[in-house]
Amino acid sequence: MIESKQILQTAQELYEDGDRQGAIDLLLDNEEPDKVLSIFIGDELAEAQKAVGWNLYYMAIKDFREVESKKIDACNRAESFFKSALENTENKEILISVANGLPLALWIQGKKEEAFNVSNNAAEKFHDTPSVWNTLSILCRWAKQYEKSIEVCEMVYKTALDLGDFRTAGHGKHNQGDALKNLGKDEDARTAYEEAKELYLKFEEESGQKVTVHINGVVKKIALLIVIIALIICPERIKTNSGVLSNSISVETPSFFIQKMINWSYIV
Repeated sequence: MIESKQILQTAQELYEDGDRQGAIDLLLDNEEPDKVLSIFIGDELAEAQKAVGWNLYYMAIKDFREVESKKIDACNRAESFFKSALENTENKEILISVANGLPLALWIQGKKEEAFNVSNNAAEKFHDTPSVWNTLSILCRWAKQYEKSIEVCEMVYKTALDLGDFRTAGHGKHNQGDALKNLGKDEDARTAYEEAKELYLKFEEESGQKVTVHINGVVKKIALLIVIIALIICPERIKTNSGVLSNSISVETPSFFIQKMINWSYIV
């Protein structure tokens, strides 16, 4: 019989590789798909529920982002698993992780006031933990409070860096880049994204863990910004270059890339 710890570890590896459905399938009971496997008890039960919640959230914003009904349904299920995790543990690490995921799932469902309440309560309860402030910065950006989001992101970055938490520091710069992009500050956004990428890579090097989903996300944003900035600076050159900017980035039309930027606020 496979031990519960091994299942949790394998599910985490699948999550880090971007195989969200694989992680969910591993954790859920086939006969009762709204419940995790009965092998989990205590904190492991909450850990499994939290993991399913995060996988569902990322499925919503990445796999189902173009299908509103599926996106909302995934976030609704994520909310349910997150709240179940809260009922089954007092473990600080799990509570913080849930406090970071739950507000995001709530917001996408349109439960914006509840999302802010959960996030603000987490920031008050775990005020020395930069990741909870990172979540609050995302909500501020989604609420179009861009300047406030940038300010909070900088605090997240500096605090996490002081703690040697390179992943959260990367999140701070990543989300700061998103807010800067919303303000039309493309060059500053690109700089923030580049810093985020380096921080994510440093986290992988230092910890031995993978953050593939975050690295891929920020690299995509850097590539798109390179195109957008180039279109603004030198559109004539691009138009006469057979639609090719480099060996890795091709241009169909300017509107194609502008369209790709739509809904970036839901990428974290």
